[in-house]
Amino acid sequence: MIPALFASAGAFADGHALIIENGPCQLIGYGPCEYPANPPHLIPDSGGAAPKLSDNSVRRCRYSVIDQRGKVLFAGDYIDAKHFSEGLAPMGDGKKWGFVDYSGKVRIPLQFDGAEPFSAGLARVRRGGKVGFIDKSGVLVIPPQFLSAEDFSEGLAAVTDDRYKYSFIDTKGQRAIAGDFDGASSFVMGLAHVRVGRDYYSAKWSYIDRTGRAVFTYSDQSNRNRKP
Repeated sequence: MIPALFASAGAFADGHALIIENGPCQLIGYGPCEYPANPPHLIPDSGGAAPKLSDNSVRRCRYSVIDQRGKVLFAGDYIDAKHFSEGLAPMGDGKKWGFVDYSGKVRIPLQFDGAEPFSAGLARVRRGGKVGFIDKSGVLVIPPQFLSAEDFSEGLAAVTDDRYKYSFIDTKGQRAIAGDFDGASSFVMGLAHVRVGRDYYSAKWSYIDRTGRAVFTYSDQSNRNRKP
């Protein structure tokens, strides 16, 4: 469907994919264990020659975007990029992040320290070391105040405060479920997985509904005979 023409290519999302047209270049990841904990991934040139990480002349990779026919919609002026969702993609210049549309037009100016793709009409952004949420006009509907946060799912999002305690908020930023947790996941099919207790072997795990009621609770006894 799409010939092997690119130095690197990502998965399709929202009908579009991020690609790197030419190497050699340094590709920095965005996961929790990526740069600077792990070095950049090195993309070779079209001839297959791999650059050396110690070679400071090797530039950062720049992203382009293709549609499902493989047509390049716009060529990369951005060295930071994440996948499209709901018509927009987070992209950055190495210093700040904003959001662009399918044509490459900047819809939300580059002004954030970090940004994630949109989910349920809201996107996580980071500013001053804290996480908040913006709408598609770029308005901060929930100001940056959380240590970390998950995407909104089924109208709620799990967030973490400075005590490393988890809670759930609604799309207005208000607490939606009473109580704090020591771990929490997003809601899926009406349930979220939560943990009370820091030690995994003595903690209580539950699946809760949107009211906070535990519909099922268990503990991890896989290492119950361990010696203190």
